[in-house]
Amino acid sequence: MYNVFDTEEEANTAQESDFQTWKAYKMPTCNCPEYWDQTTSWGEVRQRLTDSKFVYPVCPQGSQEHTQEQYQNDWFNVI
Repeated sequence: MYNVFDTEEEANTAQESDFQTWKAYKMPTCNCPEYWDQTTSWGEVRQRLTDSKFVYPVCPQGSQEHTQEQYQNDWFNVI
């Protein structure tokens, strides 16, 4: 599942909020400072090819109030 937004700014703001919530949830159980030094976001915000909306993977501990859609194979270029 992916969170879906009309603008990149909305997606980035929501992703950062989800990351901070997830980090607060996980950090006490993970005694691994090197991991937190390298981890800077929950997921990459990407623009879909199909409709130009911005998406990132749903965070289990993040806000579940955003529009969510099941991933589709035609959303992104295949590398």
